[in-house]
Amino acid sequence: MSTLCKYVKGNGEPCQAGCISGADYCYWHSPELAHKRAEARKRGGFNRQTPKRSNPGPYSIQGVDDIVKVLQDALNDACALENSHARSRTIGYLCMIALRTLEVGELEYRVRMLEERLGVVTLPGGMPRLAPRPTPKELTSGG
Repeated sequence: MSTLCKYVKGNGEPCQAGCISGADYCYWHSPELAHKRAEARKRGGFNRQTPKRSNPGPYSIQGVDDIVKVLQDALNDACALENSHARSRTIGYLCMIALRTLEVGELEYRVRMLEERLGVVTLPGGMPRLAPRPTPKELTSGG
């Protein structure tokens, strides 16, 4: 028995891997081990799969709170991935977006509170305008 695999590659070069003890071929080229290689590939594929989350369904984004929910789902999905540089970058990026979203949400809330104090009326189509000042007659008559 030789110490190197007898397999000859498509380009004519011999395989340089060591033989399995008592055989003429390496693990990758032994005809007797084809079923074991297939089973190992199958197990490896299953082991690399990310567990499937229940799909939260289609999102309806109407405001900052809805965006935060989408980001939370994306962050949870990213955390379930195998640890890697891409996973770390994704988590960092999602956190950066979440921070910006929360900042915008706080500003939105503060503007809404100021508009309420100033009596800003939102017109159809979302255009704000100041509410007309009541006339002295309206102030005294209550309407």
